[in-house]
Amino acid sequence: MPITECANRSMLLPKLLVLSIAGVLVLLIWILPAIIPQCTSKICLNKECKNKASDLLKRMDLQVEPCKDFYKFACGSVITRKQNYNDGYTELRQTVAKQLSELIMIPKRKQRCRYLTLPHLFYKACANQEEIIRLDLQPVKDILKQLNKWPYLCNDCGDTVYWPDLIRDAQRLGLETNYIISFGLEMHPKNSEKLVMTINKPSFSLEPTHFLKGFKHPEVNALYESLVKMAIKLNAPSERIDSAVYDALVFEINLATISLDSSPDNITDGVGSPHNLLSIKTIQSILPYLNWLEYINGLLPDNYRVNESEIILVRSKSYFMQLGSILEKTNLSTICNYLTLRIIQYSIPFLPDKFLLMRSPLQANKSSSDSLPFSKAESRESQCLSIIPQLFPVIVGALYSRQYNNMDSKNKATEIFENIKMEIWHALQHTTWLNETELVPLGILQGQFFNPYLPKYLNYGTLGYALAHEIVHGFDNVGSKYDSNGNESDGWHSESNQDFVRMTQCLIRQYGNFQDETTLLHLDGERTLTENIADNGGLRQTYNAYKRWASRHFPEIKLPSLNFTPEQLFWISGAQLWCKVLNNGMDYRYCDSLILILNTFRLETLYKQWQEKTHSPYVCRVLGPLRNMPEFSQDFNCPEGSPMNPPIKCYVW
Repeated sequence: MPITECANRSMLLPKLLVLSIAGVLVLLIWILPAIIPQCTSKICLNKECKNKASDLLKRMDLQVEPCKDFYKFACGSVITRKQNYNDGYTELRQTVAKQLSELIMIPKRKQRCRYLTLPHLFYKACANQEEIIRLDLQPVKDILKQLNKWPYLCNDCGDTVYWPDLIRDAQRLGLETNYIISFGLEMHPKNSEKLVMTINKPSFSLEPTHFLKGFKHPEVNALYESLVKMAIKLNAPSERIDSAVYDALVFEINLATISLDSSPDNITDGVGSPHNLLSIKTIQSILPYLNWLEYINGLLPDNYRVNESEIILVRSKSYFMQLGSILEKTNLSTICNYLTLRIIQYSIPFLPDKFLLMRSPLQANKSSSDSLPFSKAESRESQCLSIIPQLFPVIVGALYSRQYNNMDSKNKATEIFENIKMEIWHALQHTTWLNETELVPLGILQGQFFNPYLPKYLNYGTLGYALAHEIVHGFDNVGSKYDSNGNESDGWHSESNQDFVRMTQCLIRQYGNFQDETTLLHLDGERTLTENIADNGGLRQTYNAYKRWASRHFPEIKLPSLNFTPEQLFWISGAQLWCKVLNNGMDYRYCDSLILILNTFRLETLYKQWQEKTHSPYVCRVLGPLRNMPEFSQDFNCPEGSPMNPPIKCYVW
């Protein structure tokens, strides 16, 4: 054999070997999909998977058919009190609160910036029982002396006091002043890069609906008695204070009543169309009962003034249309007494515990609609910690971010978030705003919502659902009125808008059919529409995003001791975010797959749950969206016409 021929053959062998290996790889890639399903029998045996499997199973009631009542199937052991668990959101709030408490009480690092120490300094002062007892009522007396406007502590006030002066002086002392008119800053609805001053209806001592019954409501009557006691402690004449407090509360009752008026907004620009953004000059011409330029400038820093051309965002316009008549029929002394009593009431949490005890049991264990959440039921330390995030939101957020910024968890959560955004983009087939940078809140990357060491189907079912819910708010009946920059816009075609309205009407009717057996109250489908759109659309797009992700990856491993598919565990994990037992010894029954609360719960609370809240009851937040999802019925093999697979399904996104 010639040497050249041998050389050629020797060179050919490596080439054949390479081609053979390449062929095997191609073959493996070709047959891999057929082999992969066998891998689904693998079980995740790490600590996180074992704990999660146990946690999921403990909440469930496997005796219930999932196609009959999925809420009871997923949460049965919780709602029947066999297991004592909080719902996912309550658990998350408690966990974050604990983390923040540890950061505030004992700073883990020396802060270079002094402002970062403010929460800790506030906590030390707020929780200093010895100093608080020593000072007793003196801080409140000092404030009232500086204000010098309470008729019972001011010899020359009477009906000569102009109540806006009291508001101005209280504002300069750093006190809460949103008691007749709420004043603040908001993002400009027409230009999200600007801020605009806004006026709105105020906050109240109690839930506004309580005032509708006047002094017949036990909490209104309890508020009256506690304020009388407090005023006497502050040396107000006992023979006159009863009537003064009574008149002040009548004034608040009148304010609360008009704040609840649902009549159409009727401040106009003179052409007849409702208007939110008005110049001070226009407001003055429409609402002449107050010198608005003087009032607004009185709330601003001394070195900053506006003129009558300044644009103000007017909220709750019907309230302001009726406020003038209330102010006109109320004497100035009563208005000043009301404002002063509100300031005193706001100060009570910072006083010795004996003043908390002056409140009735009805008040002692709950906060008013605007006051700080102090009650005798908790220690002062825990109550001081609970209000700090409200007072220092930006600083507390910065501290939390520095301590709990786990990049691995953040990156994995961001991947889920981006996939959901892409899925919504596919659903909309147009949009630009989803290309903007969005942030995943660090506090949610824990608890039931997220664990980087769990299979994706669990994290999509919980964290993904929560994130998608918020994204879909950008396209609900409120968010759809804004453009990609967050500015008010009428960018939808009329035909698209008509389709949107038609689909939302389906949801309104569907959720309006949820009924409580005890009171026979129906859920207010109109009031809860915004959240119902986000629940339904968020869950649908999250599931689609997970399925799209799963199609590009190997099948995920199962959880131990649970004979459910990844898709089924997606639905179970999402539903269990809403597992909850309400307080006060309630019993539960099921009828037409609805949780029905017996008479052991106060009717007033039932009324709020079913007719006043913007979020649907937990059971409806599970049953409603799942009944509208054909994919859910397919994954659990629910026959058409079964309770969880009704023939009529509603969806918007």
